[in-house]
Amino acid sequence: MIESKGKVTEYLFAKELDNEFGERDKDYTLTSDNEDVWIVTVNGIEVIINGLDNSTEENMNLEILASLIPSMTSYIEPNGKVDKSDEYPGRLAWQAFSGKTPNMYDASTFWYSSVENAWLSYEWENEISINKIVFCKNALPHVTIQYLKDGEWIDIKKFDSDENSNTFIEKQISLPNFINTKSIRFIASSSNNLAIAGVKVYGFNKLTDNQRYINMYVGETREFITTGIDEDNNAITWDIDDKSIATIDNGKVTAISSGTNKITATDGKEKAEFIINILKSTESLIPNMTSYTEPSGKVDKSDEYPGRLAWQAFSGRSINIYDGSTFWLSNTANAWVSYEWENEVSINKIIFFKHIQSSVKVQYIKDGIWIDIQEFEYDGSADNFIEKQISFQNFIKTKSIRFFSSSNSAIAIGGVKVLGIK
Repeated sequence: MIESKGKVTEYLFAKELDNEFGERDKDYTLTSDNEDVWIVTVNGIEVIINGLDNSTEENMNLEILASLIPSMTSYIEPNGKVDKSDEYPGRLAWQAFSGKTPNMYDASTFWYSSVENAWLSYEWENEISINKIVFCKNALPHVTIQYLKDGEWIDIKKFDSDENSNTFIEKQISLPNFINTKSIRFIASSSNNLAIAGVKVYGFNKLTDNQRYINMYVGETREFITTGIDEDNNAITWDIDDKSIATIDNGKVTAISSGTNKITATDGKEKAEFIINILKSTESLIPNMTSYTEPSGKVDKSDEYPGRLAWQAFSGRSINIYDGSTFWLSNTANAWVSYEWENEVSINKIIFFKHIQSSVKVQYIKDGIWIDIQEFEYDGSADNFIEKQISFQNFIKTKSIRFFSSSNSAIAIGGVKVLGIK
């Protein structure tokens, strides 16, 4: 048995204990049999923590963390991917990550499910390191937070039901060590209705072993916080190297122009640094096509329906279900339409419209092989088009993109735009 003792502080174990013991100077005991699973005990209450380093002094060093989930405006926009078991009409899954202030009387601020074992997840494009999660849940349900590791969901912490009140309750988890993952999930551990809102996850990407970074886009605002403040609780002073690239106000950074910048935070005793890499997309890399090869590049296809030609998907015209000249249509199985650039480009955003009854995969070519970017499934039975978007935290280099029908039903594509750098 390994054992150590100390005093609970605001930044050491208090958050793991649900803030019930948030007052400073409460005694804790830290015990472990195998150094992989540790138990924090305060006043007889035990909380299990996985993978805690026995040395707790590093938790007192000043660190900067970035908010890793942008304010989502859809399931995939601005970046990452929101998924769910189900959702109640008007209380959509991505709204839990929208950055809006949770409000039980405003359905646009949260996700809601009434099914058993309901779940909600967010997936990053690349692995990140997290050590703080903030979210709001409605009072009744039990909910477990999990992270994905080697294809399996690992429990971080379970939150029991609170008193029965028609409101949201904020919950926080601060982890003694960082967790590396590509996805987090909230899953109901009871049959009660579940609502989740106001999700924030803090951490970083690794540039090197000693340097942390995050990608931002011009015009984007991100929140940065500090952890490990010394017990004197000195005020934090923020600074940024190049104020022409980005500005900072009490930890909120606004990206102005492309480039690399360094954020610094100091509490008067210690200093922490964080790198931001600001990216800027160009206008659409595909010109408004007037034929299969004009003005530049090449449009190709498996086949096309008369009057609904392949190049029309890239014409730049406003999509109209009643105007066949604004989209491409195929009725065959395994249908596809593609655009090829003359030289390799770097892309980080794709916008297009698909017929609501179509299923389609978006792909790019690499070393002569088509690589799936994302699959969009059947959306409904209405006779209409629906806009879809894909954003990437990192650029994809390619010479061609393709829209491929992954079902035997008809496929229709229009209004294609691709953003990036030539």
